[in-house]
Amino acid sequence: DLRMPLLMRESELPELLRAGTSGIAGVEGDVLTGLCVSPGLVEAEVVVMRDPGEFASMKRGAILVTIATDPSWTPLFTLASGVIVEVGGMLSHASTIAREYGLPALANVKNATGILKTGDRVRLGDAEVEVRLLEWYANG
Repeated sequence: DLRMPLLMRESELPELLRAGTSGIAGVEGDVLTGLCVSPGLVEAEVVVMRDPGEFASMKRGAILVTIATDPSWTPLFTLASGVIVEVGGMLSHASTIAREYGLPALANVKNATGILKTGDRVRLGDAEVEVRLLEWYANG
């Protein structure tokens, strides 16, 4: 739940959104945590997808954020610079393909598709096993 004021400035929106995620499990401030399933470090915008009908919205160099993947998602990994999934482990499809393509990847990132929005800029790194939100997308 996010309480929005009756009047606000656009510049106040990022702080309101941060406050709205502070009570979500797996989120502390601007950091989401998960299981590192493929090592590496990347900083890029994210593209959030919930189903194959959204494949056309993938951008080259973006970090793919989704619930889970299956073999039909494999072509997107050739465009991605990293992968974040809500469900999966070391042997899941997303993890295996991310390692095969040399992409940094985190699994079990709770509510990643609800917290992150297409256009958010994040740093995905295995050293801290976290996703650090660098910039909220303000045009959404």
